[in-house]
Amino acid sequence: MNYFILVLFFLLSFMTSCHSDEGTHLYSHIPHVTVAHKIATKNDLEVYLNYVEQTIEHNKFYPKLAREEKHEGHCVLKFHIMRDGSIHDAFLETPTTSYLLNQAALEILDRIQHFEPFPVSLKEASIIIAIPLHYSLTLN
Repeated sequence: MNYFILVLFFLLSFMTSCHSDEGTHLYSHIPHVTVAHKIATKNDLEVYLNYVEQTIEHNKFYPKLAREEKHEGHCVLKFHIMRDGSIHDAFLETPTTSYLLNQAALEILDRIQHFEPFPVSLKEASIIIAIPLHYSLTLN
């Protein structure tokens, strides 16, 4: 029987860096992990989700044209991570109003291609991730 975990990420009020096409740093909100699950080893799940969060943040970028045209917005990126770390069924649960930012959000997973496999202690067949991404040109 397959068990699924719904992982919800909520925006915090602090700021973190976001990589642009040129490698300069812009700022965006990084989500905070809140988990609803049935797992024996909670710490292993938290460590794995922290790894996923950091990997997504590291691969996030602000498209040059979107920045030039002053596009801003937030979206919710949703996808499955399978036990072997493969990514499936990625889509924007809530898109921004900018096509460029929506494409950039989906491209994050294309850049990552594959996460590390689950720790042995995690028995789930997959994890469902829903992560808000915020694209902002200001620090407000």
